[in-house]
Amino acid sequence: MSQFIKLTSIIINKNLITSVFIKPNKYHIYTVENNINGYMLFGSGGASSSPEKIEICEKQSPCDYKIITKWIETI
Repeated sequence: MSQFIKLTSIIINKNLITSVFIKPNKYHIYTVENNINGYMLFGSGGASSSPEKIEICEKQSPCDYKIITKWIETI
């Protein structure tokens, strides 16, 4: 079984997917963000990152929607 999901314009590494929100006729796939933003001020600070969101819509990309649907059904 492949570690990647090949779509029309993107190849997604399955290990980097953190969550998938299933909505009517649409999937929102969230992946690990490689960029971390942060700051340091006088010995203290903070860091944050936000997940990358990939949206797959049945009307805009029916082939990709079918691929993701089949992948979800195998889980």
